[in-house]
Amino acid sequence: MDDNLSNTTSEETVDSSCPNCGSKLKFLPGTNKLQCESCGSVFDIVSLGQGRLQDEEVDYVSTINKLSEETSINYLQRSIHCESCGAMFLINSKCISTACPFCGSNKVIEENKEEQIIKINGVIPFILNEKDVMQCFKKWIKSKFLAPGKFKSGLAKPSFSGFYIPFYTFDSNSSTHYTAMRGNYYYVTRTIHSKNGTRFVQERHINWTPVSGNFNLNFDDVLVNGTNNSYKNMIDNIMYYDFNKMEKYQEEYLMGYYTEKASMPLNVGFEEAKKVMISKIKLQCIKNIKGDTYSNLKFQSNFNNITFKQIVVPIYNGHYMFRNKTYNFICNGQNGKFVGNYPISKLKVFLIVFGIIAIIITIFVILYFYLNGWRI
Repeated sequence: MDDNLSNTTSEETVDSSCPNCGSKLKFLPGTNKLQCESCGSVFDIVSLGQGRLQDEEVDYVSTINKLSEETSINYLQRSIHCESCGAMFLINSKCISTACPFCGSNKVIEENKEEQIIKINGVIPFILNEKDVMQCFKKWIKSKFLAPGKFKSGLAKPSFSGFYIPFYTFDSNSSTHYTAMRGNYYYVTRTIHSKNGTRFVQERHINWTPVSGNFNLNFDDVLVNGTNNSYKNMIDNIMYYDFNKMEKYQEEYLMGYYTEKASMPLNVGFEEAKKVMISKIKLQCIKNIKGDTYSNLKFQSNFNNITFKQIVVPIYNGHYMFRNKTYNFICNGQNGKFVGNYPISKLKVFLIVFGIIAIIITIFVILYFYLNGWRI
């Protein structure tokens, strides 16, 4: 069995109960500690190490060879046994950690024990807590000029929860061969005779020459969103994280938060990463061609020594109601970067459009009077 895969069938869980009162523990954002939500007791997390996790890079090709379409992705629900209250409950297999809907006890499941999946290598823990998110929300709504005044005055009351979402990071070496036509500008002076006299014009021409070449380009930590949920586009707009704050994966960091399982197959994730790599390779081709311009660029790239990590990163996913309509938002759980939907004031839009039209009419009136020799 590959060390980076798991198909264990036992339902191993990490004990998330408080040693003092038996209530559930939750990771305390911005720290390396767990806190009991009932008695407030705080316990240290013994860290396994921090940094870029270079030693955790996993070979891509060998992993793909060990995965099958049936085992790498599964959307069926499954039952989990709660060790606190003894209940059996269903969770979606996209979730790695969840809470018992009956007693509320956190049961963090080590990866997925019913199928073979890719292990998580690293986690960027939450830095922002709920109060921080509320401050980010208030700052965000105040920045929306077109939002209604009642909305900006704090009438909207958000509801949100913390989540860990999956990402892949890919490393790869690449070798590229390219061919193209390089263009160099040169100028020819033309003499133009007319009834107004003689004038000289510089005409630009292009001297085309064929070029070709080879180069190597290495890529490190190309980031790909591993989820295909309905918030993917919003998440992509806030996916800026400090990877120097990444920790090696430990279940304790997930306590108290939902963790989504990657719904994008690994091979599809690499194809997304290749799009980023190819765009950078094209830019390098253009740089190597030199000259003033180019045409007929063709290149062929080979990728080798491909490695990857699966990591989880923190977000807050929330919504609020305003005038009987629901609006959604996403907040980066590390740095507070915020994106969301918000209501637009029809009155403000009307006044802006009216003002623009009034300015245009005023300009035309002034030009009309000026061109007709009138002075205001």
